[in-house]
Amino acid sequence: MDGCDVKTLDEWLQGLKNEMDSGFEFNNLSCLFENEDVIAYQHFLTDDNGISHRVTNVMLLKDEKVYRATGIRAPDH
Repeated sequence: MDGCDVKTLDEWLQGLKNEMDSGFEFNNLSCLFENEDVIAYQHFLTDDNGISHRVTNVMLLKDEKVYRATGIRAPDH
């Protein structure tokens, strides 16, 4: 994955399930911002090539449910 993929909800859910099934754990998870409309958090991961990445996720909320989410993954220099 190059960090610029657009996925359908079904594709995203399947990818999340695959990650959880393979033992994925958040590394250095931190909340960047949160209110009744937005949650932004960041964590770090290491890919199969040993390269560390900073992952930032932003979720927009409506009626206390996520209705839009985006994630950005960039090499952590």
